[in-house]
Amino acid sequence: MPSYLQAILDRNAMKAGCQAVSWQSFLPGFNNGVTPLTQEVSVSGRYRAFVHDDCRITIVRNGPTQVFSQCRNGLFGYNFDDDEPLLLGSLRGEDQLLAPIHLKFSQPVRKVGACISANGDLDDAYIAELEVRIDGGAWVRVVAPITQLSQQRGSAPALGAATTNNTNFITEARFDVIDVNNTGRFRRMAIGQLYFQL
Repeated sequence: MPSYLQAILDRNAMKAGCQAVSWQSFLPGFNNGVTPLTQEVSVSGRYRAFVHDDCRITIVRNGPTQVFSQCRNGLFGYNFDDDEPLLLGSLRGEDQLLAPIHLKFSQPVRKVGACISANGDLDDAYIAELEVRIDGGAWVRVVAPITQLSQQRGSAPALGAATTNNTNFITEARFDVIDVNNTGRFRRMAIGQLYFQL
């Protein structure tokens, strides 16, 4: 990992100094006080863009199916906070190299992160993975320690990355999970609230 980039594995450290955005604008009637993303433009095919304050966040849709949901029994009832809005991406076969969730930022950011989980059998082991693109060039990968899939609310691992200087910035982020035991039982992965710092 480059010396100017650090991995963030602590939830409080990930949130510190960041704007929090939520997928709640796609969940009618749900409001937990977090600023929703406002849809700016919906382009058929590869992209869907939203704005939060002055930053446009683009969901790159050139890979697996993505849907919006919440953490609750009967929906994505795993290890996020109760009723937390989620962005879910389908996990793909080995022949595809696309991350389930790929985001681009209109303004480069210093820090980005989210809590990450998957759905499958309880106690299946997984590793949360985040790749960030630095200055529109090289991709750098950070991972969280191995964790088990559970229904313990609020236990999804936090994973973020931050630049430590004033000359390098993050322009894109790709979220994924690694099935540690290669069980093939994970069908989707999800991120909760997205945190970023301009």
